[in-house]
Amino acid sequence: MCLLAATATNAQEMVIPENVAVRALPEINALGVPLGPSFRLYPKVAVLGGYDTNILATETDELSAGRITIAPSVYVQSEWSRHELNFSAFLESRTYPTESKQDYINWGAGTAGRLDVLDTTNIAASANYQRLTEDRSGIDVLQNAPTPSIYRQADVNLGINHTIDQFTISVGGSYTYLDYLRSRETFRDRGIARGAVQLAYTFSPGYSVFVRGTGNNRDFFNRDDRIGGSPYQSSAGYSIVGGVSSQITNLVAGELWVGYLDQMYFSDSFKNVSGVSFGADINWFATSTTTVTLYGGREVVDSTTGTAGGIFFSTVGVAVEQFLLDNLILDAGFEYYNGDYIGTPRDDDGFRVDAGIRYLLNQYVTLEALYRFDNRNSNLPGQGFDRHQVDFGFVFQI
Repeated sequence: MCLLAATATNAQEMVIPENVAVRALPEINALGVPLGPSFRLYPKVAVLGGYDTNILATETDELSAGRITIAPSVYVQSEWSRHELNFSAFLESRTYPTESKQDYINWGAGTAGRLDVLDTTNIAASANYQRLTEDRSGIDVLQNAPTPSIYRQADVNLGINHTIDQFTISVGGSYTYLDYLRSRETFRDRGIARGAVQLAYTFSPGYSVFVRGTGNNRDFFNRDDRIGGSPYQSSAGYSIVGGVSSQITNLVAGELWVGYLDQMYFSDSFKNVSGVSFGADINWFATSTTTVTLYGGREVVDSTTGTAGGIFFSTVGVAVEQFLLDNLILDAGFEYYNGDYIGTPRDDDGFRVDAGIRYLLNQYVTLEALYRFDNRNSNLPGQGFDRHQVDFGFVFQI
């Protein structure tokens, strides 16, 4: 749920996130369907069968079952020479024939656009609404819950970029609303407002340095000990970072930054979270058929655990895309994370391994096999787990 981020392709500008669009983007060989002279429609549907060895992500008494996933989506993209506008929607239905309590349906819709006011000025905005199911392998979910955690998420984002000579100034803001639908989880309902300002300097074509300041306010609607409720978890925070975003070489492009963050809680029941922040997103085009992505970051994640108001959450990872043939693609990834529950002794370490293979039968059908392994180790008894997930099936598209 980050507010704004720079991209390697337009290093000096900040861009807004498109949460729904990420789920609906077309496959690499999609042709799409023209919608008049200005838009193109990309429909697709994935049909997968799979197996999960630890649905509840528990240390003991693991619940395993087979599953069926059906995931249709549509993506509509403008084809203008200036400006940009897209619409997207998705639905994901996952059923466990022998464990129907774990069934869920996710869906969402959104739009995003960019208005090129001048050659040196653009305004970008996005809006998304989603009904989602929380991943039980996440850093701080309710374990041993008999049914999945379901929540509604609404996001609006606005950003403005303006370039003067070699300088680009960017200003943006966003609001995220989270509404948990199970009565046992209404204490997690909250609204998150964010703002950001960035100044970038392009000292050579494709090379820029920047400094970015962000602020946030997190308002928990149902946690307020001032009126007899649970501990007041609302907080405000800021971060200041500096970095470089550039075409580092002809084969390496990306962004690196480092700085400081501080999240301050309004109640003495929780300790503030502060320290060094960092981030990276680097693409290495090792060969014409191999791309390696290195990424990482550190942020404050809201906690549902005991007296911890926030989790100092750090990740580092690598992802590889390898074209074995023109129509055969291998994907692999590894991610390590650490979660420090500030104000409690709890400290979690974990990692995730992903692997997949895509065989493009033709421009309309892709055969797909996916594997994911999650591991967590915690110094708090009962919080560790191992989880294997496999899926196999087809993706149909136009």
